[in-house]
Amino acid sequence: MDSDLTLVGTPELLRELHRRFDSLVFVGAAQRTVNEDGIVMSFRGPLYACLGLVEAMKISMVHGEVDDDSTP
Repeated sequence: MDSDLTLVGTPELLRELHRRFDSLVFVGAAQRTVNEDGIVMSFRGPLYACLGLVEAMKISMVHGEVDDDSTP
């Protein structure tokens, strides 16, 4: 059964993700207007665990192991 998450706010989504994972890094960007971008950044867990997640994602992206069309 698919849930409709379009009405769930970003803070609520992030709180739920924080509950599900021991360590988490989230970065999202949305162009609000022609002159304004909105960027949301959030992390949970030990600093070095989160930095490790960022580095692992960077390496995977550079090597083409993760593409921008990946879906869970």
